[in-house]
Amino acid sequence: MGDLMSDDPDVLSRSISDTPPTHYMVTIQLFSLLTANNIDRYESGVFEAGGYKWKIVIYPKGKGSGVGTHISLFLALAEPTALPPNSKIFAEFRLRLVDQIYGRDYSAKANYWFSASRQQWGWNRFLTLTYFNTPNIGLLVRDICMVEAEVTIHGVATPTT
Repeated sequence: MGDLMSDDPDVLSRSISDTPPTHYMVTIQLFSLLTANNIDRYESGVFEAGGYKWKIVIYPKGKGSGVGTHISLFLALAEPTALPPNSKIFAEFRLRLVDQIYGRDYSAKANYWFSASRQQWGWNRFLTLTYFNTPNIGLLVRDICMVEAEVTIHGVATPTT
């Protein structure tokens, strides 16, 4: 990582990174038990990308504008309090629902500044529950759902002290 001076008077330096993307896959077996047991939020195990810890967050019955109609997917900082105060991490990421039959993946991509106060970002309306639960589509096979994250850290902004 190299340090660059910023035009923003509140930022002393920004670190730029050319690290390759990190891929992480979570396989959820017995996915239907999440909704049957009223589990609104499922968090994957923790994985590392660009020197920071992350997790995939899944809302099986939706979140926000997607409640009851969509599956919601988010990327979240796993340890936001480990960041220096007021620091931000610029990440480019893609979240995918993996098609286990036909090899078609359903994905969305975003760029976002993560911080201790903005710990997660994603999509409330990632995919309709009707489509997700359709037999023979390949997203939910034998009650197994697979979600993949691809995360690239492009930089870190650290404020003046």
